Amino acid sequence: MKRVNRSLTLVLLVAVGCIASAGRYGFLQAEKQAEVKQQIRAIASAAQTSNYPPIISLSPATQLPHCVVTLRFHGAQASLERAQYWLQFIEQDLQLLDMSAALVCGEFTTQFIAMDGCSEDNGRAWCPLSPTYAERDAADTAIVDIVITPSGLANTRNGVVFLHEQASALALRHELGHALGFADEYSMHPELATQFCAGEFDFRPLNMVVTENDWVTNAEYQKLISQLPWQRHIEQELGVLQTSGIWRLGSQNKEKVGLFAAETCAGTGYYAWKPLAQKTFMQQHEIGAVPELYLQLIQQRLEGSL
Repeated sequence: MKRVNRSLTLVLLVAVGCIASAGRYGFLQAEKQAEVKQQIRAIASAAQTSNYPPIISLSPATQLPHCVVTLRFHGAQASLERAQYWLQFIEQDLQLLDMSAALVCGEFTTQFIAMDGCSEDNGRAWCPLSPTYAERDAADTAIVDIVITPSGLANTRNGVVFLHEQASALALRHELGHALGFADEYSMHPELATQFCAGEFDFRPLNMVVTENDWVTNAEYQKLISQLPWQRHIEQELGVLQTSGIWRLGSQNKEKVGLFAAETCAGTGYYAWKPLAQKTFMQQHEIGAVPELYLQLIQQRLEGSL
């Protein structure tokens, strides 16, 4: 998994972190529903003409110059309405948060995938990307690609989100979390866990560190602190100092930022640690809240301090 370019901003996760409140179409106000449906009909009508562009905008032309990040949905034409509704949820949340100056835009395309080649990969959603996908403009750094598939479990590979067309908005939020630099906090598949926990991936997650033991010397303890992505936010000791001078890892106060065991590396012989004791959207995607700490960590990375 590769993390998204720094030009992605904090606002995306703030936005998707709130879509739990609008998880169904009916949550939109009536006038908004009518507006969205009118836009969908116009786009679908354009798609019937010979001038149908390979990438069509789901956002008003007046908004495009102010886009901070673009969600590029890839799918069959029948998925267009779903993509538009997902985008509408995000835009609505931005309005509720009074963050209209930080805009998310949307695009829809059938250009980069062959829908007839879509199939589940070990139960996970997947569609083959065409060779032209790798040739897209290198300047498109503020784009999150979301491939809408006919079936399969949501997953993110190399920064590309693969999402079942009937997947919930909460599943989308979890996968966008991966694209923004977060690791799973639940027990990974054994093969994946072994590789991840052994450090075989070029991926330094914002929400996790891995150690070989659950105890460290004092020198190792100080080094661990210096390596934590959430170092500046620590509110307590990361473990308990034994009379032998050894630190037994694991913070005591579950209400404060520290070091808490995660299930990610279960069964691998390694120990995974996260900054918060609470369950987050990266452990259980049905959880509604995205911790404020996680938003701050994204901001630090975007500013270049992580």
